[in-house]
Amino acid sequence: MIFKLTLHSAYYKGGFFNARRDFDDLIRQDEGEITVSAGTEDLTFVGKVDRTANKNGTARIRNLKGFKQWLQKNYRQDDVLDVEIVAPNLLKIKTPTQNGGTNI
Repeated sequence: MIFKLTLHSAYYKGGFFNARRDFDDLIRQDEGEITVSAGTEDLTFVGKVDRTANKNGTARIRNLKGFKQWLQKNYRQDDVLDVEIVAPNLLKIKTPTQNGGTNI
């Protein structure tokens, strides 16, 4: 399953993102470790699923060391990413060339 993620200011500047509500049930339901793979670059970022940050309990993916720098290198604020849910604890973000991003 793939969902679209718009890099709004908070996501772009903060290096985290929230799962879309209609896809949230596919992401681990407890708090804990999650891996985010960065497309074809074979980069992985290990972070945390936080289910207390959002009032509705949807997953916030955060504490991804180096992720913010990768986002800001490869995308611009308000770009739209494709996020593939590979497994409940594994997400894959398409690279700019796969996704039609800006590739700064």
